[in-house]
Amino acid sequence: MFKDGKRHGAGLLWYSNGACYEGHWEHDKKQGQGVYVFEDGIVFSGQFAADRPVLDAGTFLGAAGTFPPEIQAATPSNRPSGSSTATPRDAALAATAAHG
Repeated sequence: MFKDGKRHGAGLLWYSNGACYEGHWEHDKKQGQGVYVFEDGIVFSGQFAADRPVLDAGTFLGAAGTFPPEIQAATPSNRPSGSSTATPRDAALAATAAHG
């Protein structure tokens, strides 16, 4: 969603390096609850402020290679181009359930 030409509201963004973010945006910056999957497969789920993760208000869930196959399918490095419906939030929810 956009407001005044900037990302604002809930949204999903895939970066050219393979990382992705799904969550809330305010004035083109990550803000509030979100899930970020780094290009190496590490997943951060939690709060963001001023475009940065709030490390004491979130959880790193581990490298994608340590997850069961259904979670690995949702990460950017394993996502078939244009064919996956899984999102970063799906990966975080599944990883949370799998890792307690």
